[in-house]
Amino acid sequence: MHDEEQVRRYILSKRPQGVIIDTNILLLLLIGNYKADFIKNFSLFKDNGQNYTIDDFELLKRLINYFGNKLVITPQILAEISNLSITKNKGEFKNEAMIYLQSVVNLLREAKEHHQQVECLWGMQLEVLGRFGFTDMTIYELAKGSGMPVLTDEFDLHIYLEEKGIPNIKFQNIKNSQLGFTLIP
Repeated sequence: MHDEEQVRRYILSKRPQGVIIDTNILLLLLIGNYKADFIKNFSLFKDNGQNYTIDDFELLKRLINYFGNKLVITPQILAEISNLSITKNKGEFKNEAMIYLQSVVNLLREAKEHHQQVECLWGMQLEVLGRFGFTDMTIYELAKGSGMPVLTDEFDLHIYLEEKGIPNIKFQNIKNSQLGFTLIP
């Protein structure tokens, strides 16, 4: 799906139970929900070359709203959120770490957690598992089994999901369509 209208039409036709949200996009939502003006200075985004803006946060909220605000996460995504934004970046929040943590808890309280049995990974090729990791592969398995789309901004995961016929939304594509072009067909 490459633009907002495609996402809207998909939802109307398929009526998915929610959207599986990948860690990097969930982080954008969490940081923006905490303090939108904090997005542009969040070091994890800058370190990964992701130049998110407040407009991106607003676009993300609209996309999630199309799904009735039904976010789906896995325990692996939750662990990554904890490691990346809470444990590793405490210094960025200075005296506001507990306020940020409360903001995270409040938002994630509304999310649905789906447990994907780790046994689903044992039959995978090691090179695939090594390339994507446990979190992305449990996202893939959950999407494959549930029919729910994945919202990601990871190019390699997006391509893999496309190749496997898994519905997915690459956030950068939606963002670029707002500008009148799409980088990835």
